[in-house]
Amino acid sequence: MRFALATNRTILRLLWCSVATAFIFQNLPKVQASDWKLMQMCRDTGETFVSLSDKAVKIETKRTQIIVISKAPDWNVYVFSNLTKSIIKIDLAHYDGQFHMVYAAFGNPNFTTAPLHKFEDTKLWNIPIEKHHTLPTYAAQQINLYHARAFSGIFPKYVECWTAPSLSHSKQICTVLSRNYGCPDLHTVPIQLTWLPVVQDPKETQLRTIKCEPASFTDKDFEVPKGYKAVKEYQQVNPHTAGGNNDALLYDALKGFKDTYGGLK
Repeated sequence: MRFALATNRTILRLLWCSVATAFIFQNLPKVQASDWKLMQMCRDTGETFVSLSDKAVKIETKRTQIIVISKAPDWNVYVFSNLTKSIIKIDLAHYDGQFHMVYAAFGNPNFTTAPLHKFEDTKLWNIPIEKHHTLPTYAAQQINLYHARAFSGIFPKYVECWTAPSLSHSKQICTVLSRNYGCPDLHTVPIQLTWLPVVQDPKETQLRTIKCEPASFTDKDFEVPKGYKAVKEYQQVNPHTAGGNNDALLYDALKGFKDTYGGLK
């Protein structure tokens, strides 16, 4: 009898503990989504560091030492250099990736309009990744355009883009990143972009993410500098061309190809 009573008391205690534990966990404050720090390699601009929070993005390009910041609530895009102390302010609707204005002169392919279709889900760094690519009909269309010489430049016959939807739920942040790298804007964070030219077989890599890890940022990490000279042209921000030497900007672009081409094949 005593044993049965003791057993019943133990069961009641366990039930009470379970109920109390469940109540505590239900009423704990929800943890906000982690901030993220990415190290990416772009074929055009080289090593790049990206800081992501729920309401802001910062893109720092190591070689050119140019920084891009965009944040809520207005999502204006600021492109500046701490070396030249110059800054451009652009509204998001007109931001087209300041880094790539000059690279178009080399006939780089345009990936932004490539019609992509999701074909696979996977994981990298334990983060969900979505893979998108173009279909054979796109290849046939591009080959026809190439033979007809409908426009100048390099013709991609296949484009593949990987994205990480869980890294940011802000469409504005994803748009800034996509336009910065010249990737199709899928409203998710671009992780990798590869493509095949019409006239070559080896796959080219336009963008690759080397590292992706949780981080913790404050508003101060996304502050736009005050007192910098407002300018209207990218060349006036770039430390290599701020003196008006546009040839240096072309050299800078060529150097970018040389520095990153081998590592991104």
